[in-house]
Amino acid sequence: MAFDNIWEKEEQQALTKRLQREYPAWQRRRRMGRRAVAAVAVVLVAGISIFNFQFSIPRGYDSVACNRSTFPASHWAEEAGRILTIQTI
Repeated sequence: MAFDNIWEKEEQQALTKRLQREYPAWQRRRRMGRRAVAAVAVVLVAGISIFNFQFSIPRGYDSVACNRSTFPASHWAEEAGRILTIQTI
């Protein structure tokens, strides 16, 4: 029984030493993996944002209206009705 205990203790020490030797390399690989995932996420978010931003910029207006007191409210109501009922292709 004593031999089994000594054998297990030696195996445990060898395993502990191997793990201590390999831990820094494992830690570097883990950090590199996390950085790679973060970089991919940033690129994806930036790409999606840029793609969406390009299509959300107004390209201009067909007409500009100014609500001056010289025009009656009926004029603006007619103008709004005309704009809202324009058929688009």
